[in-house]
Amino acid sequence: MTEEVLQTQLAKLPVSESDISYFRDHMLSNPENSPSNLVAKIKNIVVGVIFYEIQQDKSGEIGVFIDREYRGQKIGSKLLEALITKTTNDLQVTIFAKNRSRQLYKQHGFLEDGPETTHTFFEGIYLPVQTLRLKRTH
Repeated sequence: MTEEVLQTQLAKLPVSESDISYFRDHMLSNPENSPSNLVAKIKNIVVGVIFYEIQQDKSGEIGVFIDREYRGQKIGSKLLEALITKTTNDLQVTIFAKNRSRQLYKQHGFLEDGPETTHTFFEGIYLPVQTLRLKRTH
């Protein structure tokens, strides 16, 4: 994996209209998801988000994203704490296996749920991923 591939093929900016449509139509507008999609603002500027999507097994698939300039300020931790307080179902996140944010999830009780797998972006480009799960008692 090279920096060029990462910037030009995996993390294309600006975000495509199809990506925006997916988030709007499948995550943000679904009544089961919308109360748990959270935003962090500083001085009226969005600096972090946590996306939540209910799965068929009723667990919540999540993703925490913090603006690079605001990382290290516990914003992700506060968003995750708010979501954990707000929901009662299991939560899971699938992240790159070497992602430093694994520690964030582990600090909040998430545990590895199965072995590392491979996420293929397109032929010849793939990265190992790991699912972490927060099991809730019902």
